[in-house]
Amino acid sequence: MLKTESRALQAYGAMQIDERKLIEENQSLVTKIAWQVKSFAPDQMEIEDLIQVGLVAMVEAAKNM
Repeated sequence: MLKTESRALQAYGAMQIDERKLIEENQSLVTKIAWQVKSFAPDQMEIEDLIQVGLVAMVEAAKNM
């Protein structure tokens, strides 16, 4: 039974995400979506804020998979 738990933990460790790589690979997509959202958002919202929220949401979603 102990070996099975150890294997499960090793498999889970292999599934953990590399946040930096995830951001680097998808930053342009998040930026594009942020600009699209900006067109419908109030003028007070800055594009940098929308991009930041998008990147954080992407990382959190990947962690919860």
